[in-house]
Amino acid sequence: MKRIAFISLFALFLLTPVYSQEVPKEKEKTWNDLIQQANTLSQQNKPQEAVDMAKDALKKAEEIFGANTREVAFSLSTLAYLYYSQGKYGEAEPLCEKSLEIEEQILGPSHLDVAAALSNLAEVYASEKKYKDAESLYKRALTIIENKLGPDHAYAGMILEKLSKLYNES
Repeated sequence: MKRIAFISLFALFLLTPVYSQEVPKEKEKTWNDLIQQANTLSQQNKPQEAVDMAKDALKKAEEIFGANTREVAFSLSTLAYLYYSQGKYGEAEPLCEKSLEIEEQILGPSHLDVAAALSNLAEVYASEKKYKDAESLYKRALTIIENKLGPDHAYAGMILEKLSKLYNES
């Protein structure tokens, strides 16, 4: 159940094209291929191989696009998701934090992709029983989503559901 919740918010993360700068298509494709391979390995239930591939994708993103770019943020989120799905919340947390930091720096505090990053980090915090931290991030994400998409949007409902679950657990 947690895996579905976490990955569904990656859909939000993908609302905006990731590429932050012009790079040769073959380099862009190399990074993209590594991300795709990591996801495929995860779906094939090969968690360590998926993590290794995601680490390679992160290195490649830093090499090709630079350290604080959307591609690096996306790579960090991918790696965080893989750790999260294995129950390695302590390893996922700093990756989600860094991804959020990069997204906020590039997009500003009220972008939908920032809302996705907030929600992903909140999901990790909730799994670590850091309920107050998770609540704060979910509320920030909800505010962004309601302001951008309206209070009746499905994404707002997802966050409200997560908040309800959080209140029941704490």
